[in-house]
Amino acid sequence: MSPSYENNGELVKLRSYQRRDRGG
Repeated sequence: MSPSYENNGELVKLRSYQRRDRGG
């Protein structure tokens, strides 16, 4: 996965992205 995952602030955004992907 992207290296942004390591970032805490980015982690939240990534989590939201995954949720959207699932709901998509």
